[in-house]
Amino acid sequence: MNDFIELEKKLLHDKSISKHSLRTELERELGEEFNENEDNEGINSIENQLNDKFGRYLELVDLLGDRVFKYDEIMETITFSDTFIARPEYLLCLECMGDNNQQLSSLFEKCSAEAIKTYLGEGAKYKLIDDVQKQTIDFKKFCDEELFESNHSDTQKDFKDSEKIPRCDIIVWKPLDKMSGKVILLVQCKAGKNWKDSHPVNLRVWTEKLIDFACKPISVYTITDLIDRNKAFIDQGKEKGLILDRARIIRLLATVGTEEIKKVRKEIGNLLN
Repeated sequence: MNDFIELEKKLLHDKSISKHSLRTELERELGEEFNENEDNEGINSIENQLNDKFGRYLELVDLLGDRVFKYDEIMETITFSDTFIARPEYLLCLECMGDNNQQLSSLFEKCSAEAIKTYLGEGAKYKLIDDVQKQTIDFKKFCDEELFESNHSDTQKDFKDSEKIPRCDIIVWKPLDKMSGKVILLVQCKAGKNWKDSHPVNLRVWTEKLIDFACKPISVYTITDLIDRNKAFIDQGKEKGLILDRARIIRLLATVGTEEIKKVRKEIGNLLN
């Protein structure tokens, strides 16, 4: 659904769009051609193009929902909801669909983590696996003292050899107490257009080689793309697990104002502005 990207960028820039303003744009684009053919056929052509283009914006409103957009049916105007504050994350997802790079991908991982934490609710926590591979945290200590799950004996050794690590970008969990057994999500993030060809987290390797989970974790796959919320979610979900596309991520972060997400938004601003 890449044809939405330019519409979304325009909305983020202009902050609103109306059917009237779209009609003015179309007439200006056609210029003399419209003035010379301002008969029933020409007017019908304009109306068809107008309805088609504005219809695409309405599809976007339907996909993102009322936490992001609001639509005034009388004035036929689309604006952002008054409480919407996730503009940086939204812009980041759109930029990732173009010239994606490691900096953008790293920020998308942080946005994904904050979105999933919001989804799980109060008390949810996460750890970025990059921090483990860079050895900024001790993985055994993390398992014992934060995750409260047992790790296999060679886990720390395996983490020092990045080639042995099955891809996973984030661990998200919601504690019940200081015992094994809880909701745990293993998350892979894929920024850009080519997410369909990538593989989800290898749960078998993670559960048999790295962490001895008391309960089987859930595989999650986050993407910057926007996908059809019916068939595509079902088809891809069967292969990759719970999918969060940019619509779901932006909806989850739409009104979040925690200190953590404020830091991420500042990083995004510093990179993109």
